[in-house]
Amino acid sequence: MSGDTLFIGSCGRTDLPGSDPSEMYYSLTQRLGALPESTVLLPGHNYGGASSTIGDEKRGNPFMRFPSLGDFLRVMGGGRTAGP
Repeated sequence: MSGDTLFIGSCGRTDLPGSDPSEMYYSLTQRLGALPESTVLLPGHNYGGASSTIGDEKRGNPFMRFPSLGDFLRVMGGGRTAGP
């Protein structure tokens, strides 16, 4: 279950108070992206279907396909980053 982090074909919002786009990126790419591709995804909202797999989302979900944190932040509206 991915709650409000990963949806089928999308991801949770990062513009709400207390949200952190950098953490969203790491959750998508490092935490969820590290799971086996056959892992069944049951998102917190049914926007794109009832279920998917991590492999299908890694291949088709644009929010899991950003090559870098900077690219993700440019699209998601900034946020905190480490370093200068």
